[in-house]
Amino acid sequence: MDYPKIKDRQYIRISPYVEIVQKTVLLNSKKTELFHGIRGGDYVCMVGFTEDFRVPLVRQYRPIIEKYTWELPAGTLEPNENPRECAIRELEEETGYISNNPQSLGTYSADTGRLEIPIHGFWTQSMEHATNWSPEAHVETNLFSVGEVYALIEDQSFNHIGHIAIFILAERAVIHHHKKD
Repeated sequence: MDYPKIKDRQYIRISPYVEIVQKTVLLNSKKTELFHGIRGGDYVCMVGFTEDFRVPLVRQYRPIIEKYTWELPAGTLEPNENPRECAIRELEEETGYISNNPQSLGTYSADTGRLEIPIHGFWTQSMEHATNWSPEAHVETNLFSVGEVYALIEDQSFNHIGHIAIFILAERAVIHHHKKD
């Protein structure tokens, strides 16, 4: 028998968005151990680049960390929505930019030891601003150069590590895309 092996899974819903996960794992022929984590919906984030390579970010208050942060347009999947559709929706809702051609950067784990939340990353360079868009309440939107985004990372006002990773992957994808042209 191959070890480790999941013997049991239990999910305890604590809100519409979060479940506690309990897994009983058989580590070897004699030893089992309980592991706990948090499960949430699939998470999607989108990096958009304007023609002059500026990136729209959103700033909002995050009660869990008790401060304002700059972030990529992002959110969780709606029922019957795929990650690509979610990326398009979140970009428009949060920044007013419309893109019908997002490119996938892949699906990653937020935290392999404690979180059961896949992060789907996308990027686009073909976007236009919606004419009748109005910003969400309590959300600030701004455009930043790539260098300015790195400055926000360095001063930790853009500090969501999943978003930082997706941003770096997107920047590399844009550079690679332009080298092919």
